[in-house]
Amino acid sequence: MAKGIINWVNPPENKGKIARTDDGSNNEYEYNINAGNTVGGYVPKLNDIVTFTPGPGMTATGVAKEITEPLGCTFEAVPLQGTPGVEVTFSWSTTGTVSAEILPVVGTVAVPSGKMTINVYSTETFTLTAKDATGAEVSASKTITIG
Repeated sequence: MAKGIINWVNPPENKGKIARTDDGSNNEYEYNINAGNTVGGYVPKLNDIVTFTPGPGMTATGVAKEITEPLGCTFEAVPLQGTPGVEVTFSWSTTGTVSAEILPVVGTVAVPSGKMTINVYSTETFTLTAKDATGAEVSASKTITIG
C-alpha cells in the first residue's frame, strides 16, 4: 500500500496523540507535528483518516494523501564509443515515474531503475523517456559513437 503524508483539515501546531479513526482500531501514538512523524511506528497509508489530540478537548482531523516524488531520471551508457557490435551497458534510475522506455531499439524498461546490455552496430542516440501518472515526461539521452 502507498505511504502517505497527513493533509490536515484544521492543522495542529504541537505534539500530542494521533489515532487512526477510519479502521476502528483507534490505537494512539505519540506524534510530533513539526517532524511529521510518530513515536511507536505508525506510518500513515494512503487515505487513512486520523485524529490528532494535542490536549483535552482539542482535536484536528487529517487524511493521509499520497507522497509524490519529483519527476526525474538519470541515464548512463558505457562505453560511449567503440567498433561495430560493441556491447553497451545502459543503466538508469527514475523518481516519481510509472513507466519508462529507451528508444530506439530497446523499448519499455523497468522503473524505478534497471540495467541492460545491448550490441550497437552504428552511431546512434538512445533516449530514456520516463512518465509520471499524469503523463508528464522527463528524458535523458546518450550517443554511442561507432567508428
